[in-house]
Amino acid sequence: ALVEYSYNPADKKPLLQCMWAVHQITSTLRMLGMSKGEMLTLEMERSLNYVYKDKVTGERRKLALGGLMQALKVLPAYLSHTQSSRQDTGQGLEQHVNDLRRWLGEKPRPQAYFFHMDIPEGAGITAGASPASDEEVRSRANVMLALYLEMAKLALRRRNVSESMKTVARVARKMQVLFAGTENERFWFTMIGLCEGIAGGLIVPDECIAQTFKTGAFMIKYARENGSQIDPSVDCESYLQQMLFYIASCKSKPVHIARIRQEFGIDDHTVADASRGLVHIDALVTALTGALAQLDNVIEFLNNNDLLDAGKYPKADFDKTAMEGVEAAMYRLDAAGQAAHADSLQRVREKLGQIYRGVYQDADDKRERVSNEVIRAIVDIKLDIEHKLEHGLSSSYTSKEYELRESVVSATFAYMGRVEDYLQQILRRKALTRALARKPFDEESLERLSTALNRYLNKSDRGHEELRQAVRDANRGEPDLDLLYNLAKSFLDELEDFSDRKAIDLSLELLSDISGALAFADMRREADIIDKCQHWLTAASKGGSV
Repeated sequence: ALVEYSYNPADKKPLLQCMWAVHQITSTLRMLGMSKGEMLTLEMERSLNYVYKDKVTGERRKLALGGLMQALKVLPAYLSHTQSSRQDTGQGLEQHVNDLRRWLGEKPRPQAYFFHMDIPEGAGITAGASPASDEEVRSRANVMLALYLEMAKLALRRRNVSESMKTVARVARKMQVLFAGTENERFWFTMIGLCEGIAGGLIVPDECIAQTFKTGAFMIKYARENGSQIDPSVDCESYLQQMLFYIASCKSKPVHIARIRQEFGIDDHTVADASRGLVHIDALVTALTGALAQLDNVIEFLNNNDLLDAGKYPKADFDKTAMEGVEAAMYRLDAAGQAAHADSLQRVREKLGQIYRGVYQDADDKRERVSNEVIRAIVDIKLDIEHKLEHGLSSSYTSKEYELRESVVSATFAYMGRVEDYLQQILRRKALTRALARKPFDEESLERLSTALNRYLNKSDRGHEELRQAVRDANRGEPDLDLLYNLAKSFLDELEDFSDRKAIDLSLELLSDISGALAFADMRREADIIDKCQHWLTAASKGGSV
């Protein structure tokens, strides 16, 4: 629609179509809680609105349309990145959001809004600690709130910054101790470093920092009213990421900032790594497809030219087809972000060079071993690229891992089906036994008996025709209670003598096998869930509540 509009600016209908489409995307992102992606689409909506209403003209209008085109190109790449990482990281969006704002004469957004790093589990949280009592938290928060607000406001207004930030840092330290062992602890722990940076002139306050201090005030106020309870409306993770950006951006490393950097694993490359631009999914597919084609050529060449013979009888002017193909594939994989595979091919190229130059000419065993390593590495990378192209670039597993997990998952479904059958068998028998405890005498008891019988009869279309007819008569409101009751009791007596204890033991045995297989396939989280199911079933069977 934008391209169509650029050809005929007098016709604004395509702009309306584009605005409507972007608005739908914004609504979807908001519903999914993807606030960083929403920032981009909101700026796109505003730019489209300005262009539609002729609020930008001349060169600015051209720049705004160019920014919109770039934003439209990066949006699919960002959605693909989000699908892969399962997180709304904001990576690659900052330049596009601020370009759109710049062409409209708006102040750019702080880079901290778009920063994201992987936080180690438990970082900044004292293991085994617990927060203070509700009464103590309320009492201390009540004293600190007014002081915190006053000092934070002074610092943001650039008045007596050093002393104000020292006071805010002391409050943050007390809050950190009060909320030890919780997610709030690392929020306040990181705020101490933020205050240190502002006091030392290493960090310049902006709207993002102002919002962080405001959130801190809300948290203290909530603690004053609710004690050690955590405010569910505050997204501590988001504000923590923003504070970590300022910590990571500091060129100097005073005491508290150095501690925070060490605790969260921040180094000199953290900001650069988080700010990398995104590559469109089509470009990644093209790069991987090209790498795959190069590796196919290498494999074909090695099939036709024995590598062992080439190493045993080296030539000064050896054919470099294999080495050049490996190098070409390596560059394509590096461009596609497959650094591990690119490094592996770099080692393969070095080994190929050694073989062709005759380094292993007199060592038959070593020459054979290195040749096998080269072939195996090339084939493994080829299979993994094929796997990613087939199952999606977001797949974080190699082809071998995927095959192992696929087989384990298939077996798990089969075993879980058997567990379900055993447990359903217990439930069906119990339901039928309860329904036959006495002869049905009213509509409710008759319905209970019919339902219990149908749970058996619906498993097949044949057998027990007389009983099936009696159940159908009952469902039509024409029951023969004596006949139905007697047939049902006979049916219960004919059922296989399969005790509840045996069904539970077999189920526990199957769950144990499933857990072991999942753990072997490195599916630890799934294995833990099955272990909990196993423990629950054991406890329930002992309590007679299955």
